Amino acid sequence: MRITDQFKFLAEKLSLSGTDRITATGTERNARLLSAVCTFEQTGKTVFLVCRNDLEARSAAKDLEKLLPSGDVMVYPSESFYFSLPDSYSMQTGVERIKVICRLRSGVPALVVTGAFSLCETYPALPESFVTYKQGDEPGLEKIVRFLSENGYSREDKVFSRGQFSVRGGIIDFFSAVDDLPVRVEFWGDEIDSIRSFSPETRLSVRNEDSFTLTPFSQYRLEEEEFDKALSVFVSLRDSALSKMEGDALISARDESASLIERMRSDPSSASKVLFPLSDAALSSVLSETDDAVVMLSDRRVLESGVRDSLRKLGDDLDLLGEKALAFYPQKRQFRDISDVTEEACARFPSVVFSSGTGGSFPGDSREVYIGGADVIDYKGSLRLFLPALDHYRRESYKVVVCLRDESDRESFSRLMESYSVPTVSSPREGEVCGIVTGGFLGVDFPKEKLLFIPYEYLMPRTRETRKKEARCGRGVLQRHQARGLRRPRHPGHRHLRRDNQDRCGRGQP
Repeated sequence: MRITDQFKFLAEKLSLSGTDRITATGTERNARLLSAVCTFEQTGKTVFLVCRNDLEARSAAKDLEKLLPSGDVMVYPSESFYFSLPDSYSMQTGVERIKVICRLRSGVPALVVTGAFSLCETYPALPESFVTYKQGDEPGLEKIVRFLSENGYSREDKVFSRGQFSVRGGIIDFFSAVDDLPVRVEFWGDEIDSIRSFSPETRLSVRNEDSFTLTPFSQYRLEEEEFDKALSVFVSLRDSALSKMEGDALISARDESASLIERMRSDPSSASKVLFPLSDAALSSVLSETDDAVVMLSDRRVLESGVRDSLRKLGDDLDLLGEKALAFYPQKRQFRDISDVTEEACARFPSVVFSSGTGGSFPGDSREVYIGGADVIDYKGSLRLFLPALDHYRRESYKVVVCLRDESDRESFSRLMESYSVPTVSSPREGEVCGIVTGGFLGVDFPKEKLLFIPYEYLMPRTRETRKKEARCGRGVLQRHQARGLRRPRHPGHRHLRRDNQDRCGRGQP
């Protein structure tokens, strides 16, 4: 089911062309997610949905995945390292970021969910195009090996995980960030004789492939000249910092920084990830990877708050490392100002900024539209709480749509409504309740349109197993509070009300 078919009014209000700018007012979280889906379906373009931080971006993506086909929702997270060599950095973060960049460059639309700080991060500009080879081409094995070595892949005896490659005679195996399986390329001289994907567990071929594309595994490649200059700047900054130290602090910082510099020289690929801000390399960002997209932004103050939180943490890290001459403030050149980023994005792309109230802080002129979508609470199977609200909706001539996961829910839904003497109809009608199979869905109330969507799981009675699990979780929370000397947590209902009030005030919105 296309979401746009159920929310034509949203599609009409958010109709965009050229570099239109819209301020969408009165929106809470779920209405924003539905707006992003409608825009994605209606425009056929990549949509960037910009949230406060990574945590909210991943939460939003989890719900969006219920509404769109598999693979259409992607997360572009913030990096897991900045000023220290990434000895134990999250490979998954790098894989997710590269996947998004490759998707953008392919021209295949996606709904990309990201935190505000991710838009502020930069990296050395990647090659303008990624090369694709097919059987019969003659690139030569050494050319492929050189690309992989220079773009973040590690050479191993055997390939088991992403980012690895191996060479055996005229055969090269590699596992990129974007392929589901590693690829085996066999050469006859310089000519590609065969291309096959294989299982990393069994080493056996899975299928023949028509072609393969060489994509980088790292966003942080520096040319040799750029790397040498960046390392020279780092050494100069280190010497200047050491000249201001004395005693034990000097001895400790001198030894640690000398060891770090030696590691940088021996591993340029890893070192480039922290040295690139000191180079003359042209810098890029994820929004630079496409010319055809729509940008949808949370309240500006929310985004700025998220970026401030990230910069505050990074500043603390930089201060600690700076005391040991292991990192320096010029490395912060990699971060752009969020105001510059949003203003540039809104100048390049059709854009929507969400506001929980009326009126917004959109950069430049914009067209204001009222959406007015409020989040619906999860009644956790308590029909005694839901029925008074349902009476209100029916008196107000609402179309009440209960969203069923699949056809198997339909009979259960009918019996549940019948047991409370609530009549149902087969399609949405004013003052009536109907059940529609939607797969996953979000609870949202559009008062102006008099339209309510509520997931059936919000109303389903909890099973004994579910109640036991919730009780165990509740006891665990209480025990953790008591272990920390905290007061007994308030009743969960208070927590729901408080969160609901926060959402209505515009805090914590995607």
